[in-house]
Amino acid sequence: MIHKFLKLFFALIIFSIILFVFTHLSQENISVREEIIICIDPGHGGKPEFGNRFGGDQWSSENKTFNSFYNYGAELNDFHEHEYVYELGEKVMEELLLLNTEEGIQKAYKFLSDSGINFLDKKNIIFKPFLSRSESYDKRQDSEEININKFFRLFDSPVDPREENFDIFPGRLSNINKVKPHLTLSLHINYVESQKYSGFHSFFAPSFHEFKYIYDNRNDVEKIKKHELFPYWNVSSVSRSIEDWMINDSRTYFTGFRNTGHFIGRRNTMVTWKYNEMQNFLEKEIDTDLLESNFFEREKSKYEKWRRSGGHEGIGGDNLYLSQESLRWISYLFAVNNKIDVNILEPRASDFSIAIYNNSITAGMELGNIYSERDRKFLIENSDEIARYMAYSMLCILNRVELSDKNTINNIIPKTNMLDLKKYGNYFK
Repeated sequence: MIHKFLKLFFALIIFSIILFVFTHLSQENISVREEIIICIDPGHGGKPEFGNRFGGDQWSSENKTFNSFYNYGAELNDFHEHEYVYELGEKVMEELLLLNTEEGIQKAYKFLSDSGINFLDKKNIIFKPFLSRSESYDKRQDSEEININKFFRLFDSPVDPREENFDIFPGRLSNINKVKPHLTLSLHINYVESQKYSGFHSFFAPSFHEFKYIYDNRNDVEKIKKHELFPYWNVSSVSRSIEDWMINDSRTYFTGFRNTGHFIGRRNTMVTWKYNEMQNFLEKEIDTDLLESNFFEREKSKYEKWRRSGGHEGIGGDNLYLSQESLRWISYLFAVNNKIDVNILEPRASDFSIAIYNNSITAGMELGNIYSERDRKFLIENSDEIARYMAYSMLCILNRVELSDKNTINNIIPKTNMLDLKKYGNYFK
């Protein structure tokens, strides 16, 4: 009897130990499971419109008019930026969802290992991707919808201004802010009228403090020329100097006015989010030390400094690092596996709205120059690989990795710094 009792007693102990270990491991696995929401933002779409009461972009609720023309994206011959980046965005989303499957993630790890990439840890990441717009313009161009651009605008706009229906229809930025992603990948293709201008490049937005320095010194050109972002500033027209563009963009950021005096709107008020309160000024010149709105308090925060200044690139913060590192991984994988040299050009800074008016770490990526025959050919022939490598780059950036071989045909090597999302806490939410 005692013997049976002891056997039962020890069996219960062993069962309790097994149950404890299993429960502990299960809780541990749940605790390290990390959901990463990724917005894929295919740029542009729609049709060209001049800015007026019934069409354009940058809708002003105060004046009941669009402040600027609508930029529907680059096109050349039968190649359209808005169509290509939408189709690519769909493929990137599919590749990210495959990484949530056992077969897909193991295939990715093997491919990356064969490419000389060693994972020092492997987080249990669940990717939750979504697109900032639901379809491409080519699927809607025969629609009888009068205000068709409302489906593609970056900013909010009225449902139908011709019928005086001024209810707000959310733009791509509002769609992003509604879902609250950790990362945003904004996909574009450049248009520079030069065959020699070929390759990927990043675009990014400076921080509040950098815009403030430029704006406060708008009457001292020599000081502006000494700013660290001077060599990187985007110049849309060579008829104006770099410093003029810097002042133009910083003035727009603070006041909504361009250097020409044209008002294109206070863009934080054109987005559905918690920072869209109306500012208490409508002036071409302001004192930046007196800005106390909810939006500008956000802009001065440490989180926006992390997103938009300093960081692993020295400039541009985590936004620029996400973009540059993703492009480096794509270039590296093409060099190693496809023997294709994908060049990466210098990044460009401006008042790019997509990088400012949402809280996620935002990569702005120009995937080549539409004017370059070489780039168009590369994009058309390799869209599947571009999408796969972009998805794989997210794995590499969110984990600790190292390269066993740093020799490539183009000497473009990823920095392999892991992107730290934890420091942001609940900021993305």
